[in-house]
Amino acid sequence: MEARRVEVEEDGAWDVRFGVECYARAASSPDVAVDALLTAVHARLLADPTLGGAVRDIQPEKLEFDFDADGDQTVAAVFVFTARMTCGTNFT
Repeated sequence: MEARRVEVEEDGAWDVRFGVECYARAASSPDVAVDALLTAVHARLLADPTLGGAVRDIQPEKLEFDFDADGDQTVAAVFVFTARMTCGTNFT
C-alpha cells in the first residue's frame, strides 16, 4: 500500500487505509478457497463497522488478487478498507 497524506477535517476526523491479507492453498481451486476467506473477513468486519467503538466507520475500498503467490496452488488476496477516525472520541 502506498503512503498517503493525512488531512484532518474541521471536526477532527481523518481516514486510515488498512489491508487484510488472505492466503488460500488448495489442490484444485484455490480461488474458491480464498473467496470463502474474503467472505468471512467482509462479514466479520462489517458486522460492527465501528470496530467496537474504536473508529467511526469502515468501508471496503478495493480488492487485489495474486494468483501465483508462491506457486500454482496458492492465491493471495488483499482486502483494503478505509477507517474513519476521530481523535479523543468514544463512539460506543
